[in-house]
Amino acid sequence: MRVAQGLLAAAAVWLSRGLIRKTASRRWDLSSKVVLISGGSRGLGLALARRFSRLGALPAICARNEESLSLIKQEFEAQGKPIHVFACDVSDPERVRAWISSVIERFGRIDILVNNAGIIQVGPASAMRPDDFHAAIDTIFYGTVNSTREALPELTKGRGRIINITSIGGIVALPHLLPYTCAKFAMSGFSLALAAELRHRGILVTTVVPGLMRTGSYLNALFKGRREAEFDWFSLAATLPGVSMSAERAVNKIIEAAREGRPFVTIGFPAKVLRLVHALLPGFWVRFMSGVDRWLLPESSGPTDKPGRNILVSARPFSRHLMKLGRKAARQYRQAG
Repeated sequence: MRVAQGLLAAAAVWLSRGLIRKTASRRWDLSSKVVLISGGSRGLGLALARRFSRLGALPAICARNEESLSLIKQEFEAQGKPIHVFACDVSDPERVRAWISSVIERFGRIDILVNNAGIIQVGPASAMRPDDFHAAIDTIFYGTVNSTREALPELTKGRGRIINITSIGGIVALPHLLPYTCAKFAMSGFSLALAAELRHRGILVTTVVPGLMRTGSYLNALFKGRREAEFDWFSLAATLPGVSMSAERAVNKIIEAAREGRPFVTIGFPAKVLRLVHALLPGFWVRFMSGVDRWLLPESSGPTDKPGRNILVSARPFSRHLMKLGRKAARQYRQAG
């Protein structure tokens, strides 16, 4: 019995090494690759666009805000770097179709699709309304589905790749983030199933599971319930080193995983720990998070939402000091505008 187990373990190691070598041989040179990025005008999407551009790729970004897109276009053109921008709400299939068509018209092909667009609502379940869930599902999940469906025919013409930016909140359920968590869980399931279907057809799908990143995203999150208290805990978690990681470090890991064709990557030590604990001890995790919700997170006081950038002005001086890195990231990745 032990001999058989040893042989199985040796076979598994041999097979994994073979797969690693095979994956490494497919490592992509990104020069002149056309990269579509949804939600590319700020935050992680913008950081990815900048990094892809530095590696010689041709970014084609979309976002809802035309003014923000115009500023990004000016930034790239001032550096002599090509970029294609298009105003698009990815929850609208017709606008997504128009975005994909505009990229084909500009560059003639699509090599990589990065599904990154998202929305975050922070607050207890009692403060959330059906519209909050619809908004999150429409942007995060259906936005991914819409972009993938439209880009797929072009990706099948070559060895295309898809990078789906999910979240640790799409693997481990988190309180006070219910609409976001529901949408990210759906996106993760779609991404993993799609990876299995497309891999043998030559299209590699990478499911990215990042933890909190310092991109300044808390300024554009929507806060409900006791909004100031919700803003305090979320903004600090998305800012403090050790809990959150720098966007540049996350971007480097995302791009390396995509270049190597890895099907799944968890980014950040806290995210890896959460994923492991949840997988091994799901009952304990629920009880633990119930204690966190009871003793540390604020209770509801109403469903009206307010963007983080409007709450920041009234934040306590101590909190503002702790958010220093977050405010710096917000300026760097154009979240404050």
